Parts: sequence; C-alpha cells; structure tokens
Amino acid sequence: MTDANPFFDIENINTINLDALVTKLPGKPWWKTVFDDLQGKYVLAFLASDAVLKENGINTALRLAHFLGQGLIETGFLRYAEENLNYSAEALGRVWPSHFPTAAIQQEYARKPEKIANRAYADRMGNGDEASGDGWKYRGRGFIQLTGRNNYERYAEASGVDIVDNPDLLSQDLQASIAVAAAFFRVNNLLQYADENNASAVSRGVNRGNPLSSKAAHGEDDRILWTKEALTLFQNPDEVKPPREGGVLEVGDRGVLVEEYQGLLVGLDYATGGVDGIYGTGTKRMVVAFQQEHDLPTTGKIDQATADAIDEAVSPDLPTPTNRTNADAADIQSEGLETAADSDKVGAAGAVAVGAGAIAIGNEILNSGSDEAGEPDPVAPSPTPQPSTTETPTTGTTEVPVPTPAAQPSDGGINWITIGILVAIIAVGLFVFIRSRKMKKDQVKAYRDGRIV
Repeated sequence: MTDANPFFDIENINTINLDALVTKLPGKPWWKTVFDDLQGKYVLAFLASDAVLKENGINTALRLAHFLGQGLIETGFLRYAEENLNYSAEALGRVWPSHFPTAAIQQEYARKPEKIANRAYADRMGNGDEASGDGWKYRGRGFIQLTGRNNYERYAEASGVDIVDNPDLLSQDLQASIAVAAAFFRVNNLLQYADENNASAVSRGVNRGNPLSSKAAHGEDDRILWTKEALTLFQNPDEVKPPREGGVLEVGDRGVLVEEYQGLLVGLDYATGGVDGIYGTGTKRMVVAFQQEHDLPTTGKIDQATADAIDEAVSPDLPTPTNRTNADAADIQSEGLETAADSDKVGAAGAVAVGAGAIAIGNEILNSGSDEAGEPDPVAPSPTPQPSTTETPTTGTTEVPVPTPAAQPSDGGINWITIGILVAIIAVGLFVFIRSRKMKKDQVKAYRDGRIV
C-alpha cells in the first residue's frame, strides 16, 4: 500500500474516530461507553499525543497504524497497563519451567505476583538477584510492554521520561507510556519496516527484539490483522489487485476477494471458521493446508500460483471433492453426518405433538356440546332409602332412615383446564418443529462454510 493519506494531514487529531476501532476490540463490555474504562483512557492519551508522535517520526498513516497495531496486542487490546503476574502453580510450571522447576517451588510462589516477578526476572535484563526486587520494580508495563532495568534505562534516556526512578509512570500516566513506546519505535528503526508495510518485521522487533528474527512473534498473525484494521482509520486503501493478476491476499485483508477464495476452498473441503470476507488465522490455516497438498510454498498467502492452483482444483473438467458451496441436507447425510437426520426426527416429534393436541381439543369441544340446548344429562332416580338401625343406651334399638345423596347433574360445558394443557402441548410442539427447521438450515450453512467436517 502507498501512503496516500498521511495521518497528520488531518488538521485536528481529535477528528479521528478511534472509537470505531475500540468498539471492534475483543473484551469490550457492552454496557460501558468507550471512555468509561482503560480502553477509553488509552484513546484519550493517544489523541493527546500528537506532538510526541511527530517528534519520534510516527507521522504517516502506515507508521501510525503499525504503532497502534502493536500496542493493541501488547496491552491486551488496551485493557492492561502492566503485566499480569498472578499465576497459578500449574501456569508457573508451564510458562517458566526453568525458573519454577518443581511442584514445591510452584506452590510456594503461586498467586504471589511480586515474588514471581522477582524470581522470574532475576539476574537478567540488567536486573539484580531475586532479593534486589528489580524483577517486580521493572516488570512489564506500558503501551509497549517494557521489561527489565536495562530497557527502562535505555528508553528513559531516549524518551526523556524518568521511568528508572519512577517506573510506575508507565502504568499510571498513559501519555508517558505512549511517549516511551514511540521512542522504542524510533530507536529500534521500526519505522523503516512500517514504511515497507512489513508487519512481520515490526512484530518481531517489538516482541523478539530483532525485526529480522527467524522466529515469529508471539501472536504475530493477530498483530498483522490489527495493524491492517488500524490502517483503515487513517488511510483509504488502494484498490486490491486480484491474485489472478499478480496480487496477494494475506492475514488482515478483507472484502469480496477474500470471501471468494474462502468459498472456493470450503467447496474443496478445506475447513475454516466461515466465509466472512476476513482473512484471519483460520483462513491462513486453510490456505497452508491447500498449499501443502499441492506442493506449493506454505506461505499462508494467496498469491498468483496459489490462486491458479485453486482455479485448477475447482475446474469442472477435473475430478473434485464435494462442492460444499451448493451442499444441501442430503449431502450432509451422504457424508455420514447425522445432524440433518437428527433434526428431521426432532421436527417429526414436534409435528406429532401438534397433531395430537389439535385432535384432542377437537374431541373435547365436540363431546362437551353433544346434548341439546345445553340441557343437563338425565339423572337416574335415586333408590328408595333403606332403614338403618342405631342403638342408644337409653331407648334401645330405633329405626332411623338414612337418605341417599342425589346424583349431581353434569353441566355439559367445556373443560377449560384440559383445553389449556392441550394448547400448551401444541405450543411446545410448534416451537420444537420450527426450531428443528432452523437447526437443519444452520447445519447446512455450517457444512457449506466448512465448520462441520
């Protein structure tokens, strides 16, 4: 991409809608506005950092996007100002096996952040031993998670912010944090790689300390994706050149071209997270799998060679796997998957419940109204009362007639309790039937998108 729309051509930095980016970030509580939490405070600090960003050369759309994209990942999408060291015993053994090698040590340090930092960061990065407390004092903080005494000293000098004697400035003053991060970009010459739009190199420079490292940065794909997301705020991207014409699609790209290739690969039975037009890590894995099976360089990018191979694979003149993009319920069942058949059974059960309920209601109404003019049913004559004897101490045996209760006439009306129960059964049956239809539709879509394999 070219730098068609430099960020600082905008007269007022506050006209940039960073809210549009923040509202897309994961972990954003829906009940809060952007300025109610740390994410909003970071945005305000960023908008107030016009001068310091310029001083450090972060003065174009590309440079700003790469700076912001890295900061998003370093801060857990603007949710953290410092490193979270509240590790469980099990996590200590997994994350730092050499520093916490035994179960006894892990239990001793578990859930004690200060003790963990002092042991994990002792005797390295310019820190003293565990007893010195340097590990905790110079733990990871800031927009670029600065860690270790050496780094604090180096970037205090580069930025002019005293974070050696007052390291908490990095987490308490977010503008100071951004100033130090900007100096980090300048000192490590990451601006050069931002100008080349080389997000991999920038990521490795931040996370590995070397832009040319052969090892990928932690969360590198996410860093690339969010750098491109940030760039949409500051620059109108050039028209994307299709891979068939020599262009390249990669992580972070989005649009109809991405959606087209997602659909083609899903049709070839390569599973992904969905056909959504966003080139994320799921799409990259799908492309890598295709490239491996077709003896192509496993770049995870759709270049012209990969695009040509995809076109050849889907050609109607060649034998191809099931074309999932046109799949229906029968295709799901033919693949040995029972999901569609199961939803049919559920739907049938709902239909039976509806039918049975309707018939029962009809019978209840018809039977209750079978007598003329609502007259009560005829009542059989009561039998003649028979005498009974009761013995009393004073009078002896005396015959006393005991009346037999008369039969109660039926009112011939509708039993509304029964009707109510039957209506409830019908309602449940309808819900089950309708829901089963939607389940089946969703299953077919999931199969087409490659989310059922």
